[in-house]
Amino acid sequence: MRHAAQTAQVNRGYGAAALGLAGALLAGCGGSGSSPATPVPESSDSPSSPALPQRGGLIGAIDSARVVAVCGNVRLYATAVEGGLSASADEAFDAIIQSLKQTPKDTSLVALAAKWQQLHDRKGDAATSQRLLAFCAQY
Repeated sequence: MRHAAQTAQVNRGYGAAALGLAGALLAGCGGSGSSPATPVPESSDSPSSPALPQRGGLIGAIDSARVVAVCGNVRLYATAVEGGLSASADEAFDAIIQSLKQTPKDTSLVALAAKWQQLHDRKGDAATSQRLLAFCAQY
């Protein structure tokens, strides 16, 4: 139960950071609309390859905040896996998947969540945590 409270506290912290980031980006964009999405190329050999769109404006700020939240949960997940805390690892992994599926929904993020879920189901926690840490190292 303690880990769940810590996860919630971390998620609230990321939410506050995301709001600050969104405000700063909105102030800097001067009311311009967001630019069209430019997907990052995805290789077929790695389930953790980025499929994240590059957008500007408010949507870009939301995308950036989502990456911050996902990668924070990835670090929690990897720490729990490393410490042998399977229940906490499960909670952190679920938070990762849910963050990718939150609105505004993006098909590339939903597809990434499905790939990560498949990796988790096939390879288990240790391999999944390493792949997700590699993904977050790019951001």
